Amino acid sequence: MTDIDTAIAYYEEIANNFEKYKRIHCVTEYQLKKASQSGQIVEWLKELKAYREQDGDAISRQAAIDGADVIIARDTSGNNDVVKAMTAWKSYVEGLPPVTPQQKTAKHSKTQQNTGRWIPVGYDGYADGNPVYDWWECSECGWEHTGDEESLTAFCPNCGAKMEV
Repeated sequence: MTDIDTAIAYYEEIANNFEKYKRIHCVTEYQLKKASQSGQIVEWLKELKAYREQDGDAISRQAAIDGADVIIARDTSGNNDVVKAMTAWKSYVEGLPPVTPQQKTAKHSKTQQNTGRWIPVGYDGYADGNPVYDWWECSECGWEHTGDEESLTAFCPNCGAKMEV
């Protein structure tokens, strides 16, 4: 599988070599078309890479794959460079780990690890005279967890805050 940076470098090289040959006037019609397409492919791949690297934005895996399919369908050049590039992109997207987008707030930034605690908010019984809690809330974002104390996690699955024990 080709990664996106390798694909960008490959198609940039094709486009740059064209400029070199163009200066010495030894360019065929096919090379002209291929260089033009390579430049377009580089633009598309860079755009797709930028989407991937955007902070706090996510699109569905299927939307990225569907976008590549649209680009493939639009290619009427007859050579397979666009198809190869978009197929590489689709393989790349399919190999990405799953993510669950979270809304960012000033309180929750990537550079700072938030610490929170599970606040007991509901119980349905007593043991040894003490309430047995089965409903908890994250002190950072208010996300609710149901289950006994042993089922609490070290991190809030909603905001990512590290929970104090």
